[in-house]
Amino acid sequence: MGKAEMLRVLEETQEAVVPPKKVAKKRKDSTPADKEARRQRNNGAITSRAGPEPWLGDVRAQDKKAAEAMQEALRAQLVTERADRATEEEAMRVELEAVLDEKAAVEVELEETKARAAEEAKRMRDKVANTWAREKEFRANGYSEEEHPAPFLDVKKALREMPEDDEEAKEEEVEEDASGNEATPPRSPR
Repeated sequence: MGKAEMLRVLEETQEAVVPPKKVAKKRKDSTPADKEARRQRNNGAITSRAGPEPWLGDVRAQDKKAAEAMQEALRAQLVTERADRATEEEAMRVELEAVLDEKAAVEVELEETKARAAEEAKRMRDKVANTWAREKEFRANGYSEEEHPAPFLDVKKALREMPEDDEEAKEEEVEEDASGNEATPPRSPR
């Protein structure tokens, strides 16, 4: 039951509940004797009445019907909201399962990466240990760095031995001129 339909039912029930309008009658001026008689009549009427007035029963019946209709509308709305909530919970449950599956996949990938990194670290440690063992073995066998120096490790020495760029370019030009004149004659333009 939609919101508009519920409002329509509510308005109909409220219209049905409104008691009929009473028309006010003008009273005649009464004398004290009339007032006393009316007072006694009212006192007797109040104590002698056994039940509600007849039109009040109709109003109560209409109120009861309106309340039942409203209650039925609210029950229908509650059922609809519960169904919507169940659907939403199921969607959230499916989404949660998907996220948990993705998390598990990422964790597996992380474990594989950690295992590869651990293997690589172990391999590198073994390589370093092997290098140190070889160096100790070389030293034990009488090998020294003085016998076979590694010139590429000495940066200062390598820089000192490098020729200057300008000098090198001039030397190459002189060599080309000297070898070019003797070996090949110049070409004539055509």
